[in-house]
Amino acid sequence: MTLKFTNSINFGGGNTSRTENQTPLIEMTETTATLESGKFYKWGEVASLNISFQTPQSGELPIYSFKFISGETATTLIINGTVTWISGTTTLEANKTYEVNICDGLGVMSCV
Repeated sequence: MTLKFTNSINFGGGNTSRTENQTPLIEMTETTATLESGKFYKWGEVASLNISFQTPQSGELPIYSFKFISGETATTLIINGTVTWISGTTTLEANKTYEVNICDGLGVMSCV
């Protein structure tokens, strides 16, 4: 697992500038994972993914995001938790890149 930060924002100018890191990017190889809220997880091509969600800290909105590539055979995605899909379906296709975002139990999945 590699931890990177994305979406850096520079504030101020001159000697007073600072960079505030926002969304940590976690590059993954393991196909069974427990996701932490507020981080973006990224896989390459995977045959299957088994995803669970860590309970966020008190007062924190549960937001989970991840991306993966489905190869010649469609990826098998297992979500351990209750998610209501906005699109109503989670049928995966082969040879697509998927991004999944889940906020407070509502999920959206898109692919290209």
